[in-house]
Amino acid sequence: MLQPVNQPIDLEAIFPARAPYPKPTGFLWQGRRYRVQEVHLVHERWEGATRLLLYSVTADGTLLQLRYDTTRARWYVDGVYVEEG
Repeated sequence: MLQPVNQPIDLEAIFPARAPYPKPTGFLWQGRRYRVQEVHLVHERWEGATRLLLYSVTADGTLLQLRYDTTRARWYVDGVYVEEG
């Protein structure tokens, strides 16, 4: 289950020449540096005229959803996946 967070982060990414999306490599969140081990999924969502890129990633063993607001050029931790039960 996705636990909402919605907190801005400082993120490092590479922008591959032939890829449609930037690839996150690491970020700083709540005073801790996370290294992105794997990007599982990237999809686009539109909110009005704003294009958002949503990433499901594993960073230091934690499954998270990251959001890139292309209008503001800002990254966010959108949520953290937690096990139910």
